Amino acid sequence: DTRCRQPPGHRRHEVAAGRMTRPSGTKMSSMNNSLYPRSQKYDIDWMVQNSMGPNVIWLTEALTGVMTLEPGMRVLDMGCKAISSIFLAKEFGVEVWAADLWVKPTENWERIRGAGLDG
Repeated sequence: DTRCRQPPGHRRHEVAAGRMTRPSGTKMSSMNNSLYPRSQKYDIDWMVQNSMGPNVIWLTEALTGVMTLEPGMRVLDMGCKAISSIFLAKEFGVEVWAADLWVKPTENWERIRGAGLDG
């Protein structure tokens, strides 16, 4: 497990470090994690299809538990495949600058537009 360290008084989040997969025949509801309520709004098939490792949405949501994000803030999202960028923009209203070494910017832009964030 990968653990997100938090200040004293905050609960600790644990996230599976293995590659995210959806077992055949698994219902979306069984893939939900109550530690990450914001993440439950996102389609599990979309998250799995765009994953390049651990559940990026859960990791991003865990990180937001130890930082302050306010609408209009600028966030630099490195190595993101745009999934965490989409999550941050939709959930917190921040302006995200995304960069990924392995994914073409045009592919990320299409993913961002597909999420309704082309403005």
